[in-house]
Amino acid sequence: MLFGHSPAKALYAAAGRYRAAALIGGCGILTAPLGVWLAARLPNPPLLLAFATLLCWTCWRMLRHSRPAAARPPLDQRCRRSPADGRFLWTPPCARVLAATGLFSGLLSGLLGVGGGDKQAVKPEAGKVTQASLRAYCPKVTLRDGTAYFNTYGSGGRKVASADDSMDAGGQNDSSNVIYQAAITDVTRDCTHADGTMTLNVGVAGKVVPGPLGKPGAITMPIRIVVMRGTDVLYSKLHQYKVQVSDMSAATQFVFSDPAIAVPEPTVANYQVFAGYDEGTAKAAPRPPRKRVVRRTAPAPATAAAPAPAHPPAGSQTSISDIPR
Repeated sequence: MLFGHSPAKALYAAAGRYRAAALIGGCGILTAPLGVWLAARLPNPPLLLAFATLLCWTCWRMLRHSRPAAARPPLDQRCRRSPADGRFLWTPPCARVLAATGLFSGLLSGLLGVGGGDKQAVKPEAGKVTQASLRAYCPKVTLRDGTAYFNTYGSGGRKVASADDSMDAGGQNDSSNVIYQAAITDVTRDCTHADGTMTLNVGVAGKVVPGPLGKPGAITMPIRIVVMRGTDVLYSKLHQYKVQVSDMSAATQFVFSDPAIAVPEPTVANYQVFAGYDEGTAKAAPRPPRKRVVRRTAPAPATAAAPAPAHPPAGSQTSISDIPR
């Protein structure tokens, strides 16, 4: 027996509820893709807050219905069952309520993964990147080894002990000959996507420390920004960035930015951004001038010159190229 009816009558009465469930499910199918689309574009914190709010509201509804019927306030029941057979009494207000319930449940199913939905099912396969991820993609900036420091040297300074201790005879790599030492301490970037183009704003922060030969003035630092796609160079520019140094007792902070780097919109997350100092190809140290060696030979003793023959012997020829130098 079910609700006081025989099994046959109960099954017949349930048919009305099957139609109601079909209406709710059909409306939910229409809005579930919209929820999935929104979930891929909204950040996680608001979604978590909405999910927690929904759970709290559900708990409150369950506690409210757990009270005795006499203690509960009357509800506006737009969908009613027939007292005779227990079937739904289909009315326009009831159909609207059921359809709205299905639309809202489908949206929550795709957006929050409730009501039988699963956000994990829409995740891309391993190794694939969705278009939504590419629109939010912004490659990190890498500071290569050996490009974080830039030193300027004076022409004087302490003489080095050997050629292995310096780069040239002018005293470079000598701490007492340093004018300024600049260092990059942080790099960052920001990306915008529009009309098939990704625009990057690359920032470089650092400091300039005066050396023993430092004095107030401007220092020019060669900062290069490079954007690569795999092995292809999409952007490469060398900036001559000037920093004004006035305080010789402390480090001078600087912030450099390259704000308008336009590259094609990525189709794969394989972009690389490099930043650092670039002094160009190191110049070879000048070679010392070679000393000219003059060889002197003793004058040959004076002898009577033999008369030249009128005709050379047959089979013998002499040219200037055959005379040793």
